[in-house]
Amino acid sequence: MSANAEIKQFIDRIIRLKEEQDTLGEDIREVYAEAKGRGYDKTAMGGVVAHVRKVEKLGRDALHEREAIFDLYLTAYQGSSHTPAPAHTRENIEEFPPETASECAAPEKDAAADEQHVEATVEQRSSASNFEPPAFLQSQPLKTARDYRPHCQKPDACGASGLKHCYTCSKLIPAESEAA
Repeated sequence: MSANAEIKQFIDRIIRLKEEQDTLGEDIREVYAEAKGRGYDKTAMGGVVAHVRKVEKLGRDALHEREAIFDLYLTAYQGSSHTPAPAHTRENIEEFPPETASECAAPEKDAAADEQHVEATVEQRSSASNFEPPAFLQSQPLKTARDYRPHCQKPDACGASGLKHCYTCSKLIPAESEAA
């Protein structure tokens, strides 16, 4: 079989597969449209499908690790001082009309209860600040030339990179081993 015939076969197979892919894409769109017609949110369903496929492909542990790293990066981006308020806070405030707010006011607390609350808050913040990032995100000590070439006579002056010695060092090594 000639190269031209082989190329033609490969291209024909790819075209057939692309047509099947288009047909499958149309079928998937029809299923989403049917779900939307019954009142379901197709965007949410797509998110669930993507999540389930990701779990099947990567495995649950690998996915949890990726999500933890994502959360770590997101927290670093937003800054650790930014603590979002719960979304339901505004709903709770709007539930009570202003005239009944004084009736629902919390009873006065004694000093001991306030002190316990402050201690609990301090403990929560200190436990959150003790978070240690994964090992690959921690800063590693810088390596010196001596770490890469421990047997080099003059590692700072050696012109080699990596584990190999420069020409001068490689000439000195056999001479030293013969002398010993």
